[in-house]
Amino acid sequence: MNVTFDYDKLATAYAAHRTPYGGLLGALIRRAHEKDAVLELGCGSANHLLRIAEATSARCVGLDSSVGMLGQARARGGERIELVHSDATATSLPPASFGLIYSVDVIHHVREVHAYFAEVARLLQPGGLVCTVTDSEEMIRSREALSGYFPGTVPFELGRYHAFPVLREAEQSAGLTPTATEQYSEPWQITDTQLFQDKAYSCLHGITEAEHRRGVEAMKEALRRGPIEGRRRSCALWAVKPNE
Repeated sequence: MNVTFDYDKLATAYAAHRTPYGGLLGALIRRAHEKDAVLELGCGSANHLLRIAEATSARCVGLDSSVGMLGQARARGGERIELVHSDATATSLPPASFGLIYSVDVIHHVREVHAYFAEVARLLQPGGLVCTVTDSEEMIRSREALSGYFPGTVPFELGRYHAFPVLREAEQSAGLTPTATEQYSEPWQITDTQLFQDKAYSCLHGITEAEHRRGVEAMKEALRRGPIEGRRRSCALWAVKPNE
């Protein structure tokens, strides 16, 4: 299924429903405390970045190619962060400007991963860290809500997510050194279907309307018996720019 995403139109639903990953946020804050400037690529409505800005003294910059997403970030407290409208693979930001650069659920939207990491390497200070948050094939296949109630999202996601070795090779080609791979998991209790009805996950735009309706109705039926229990999982690929 060939899908073109208009994130200006998706911005309201995204901001209404998407929240930070708890374990990941803690890891980002710990690293941000050690840096003077932080950049989030594909910041969306800045869920994670706003929390980092509140918790640290670092300069916090969010970059996104969607004007609508940046508008949502600005409305939610953008005075605490700097917002930049740009493509992540070719920014006009000065080189060696940031000690920490990260992205959350963004890299699968980037086709030219070598160009992406080359730009990250340009923007990182020597000794700076990059964190790329994404999902493995196993994580995509085991998502309780999405894969269980909307099975068509699995092949759709597998068609656009990059395998970890592909991302690691792109990092190394850009002169970055892969370090840790960290996985985070937290309980997730689903008590209503609004997030899924509003298609606040982009993969829900990659299935047919008929499958979407069936999935929502099946969730409603399950919820009559009680909340749907699951876990939110994420995986962070960390790398460093070597000191010169």
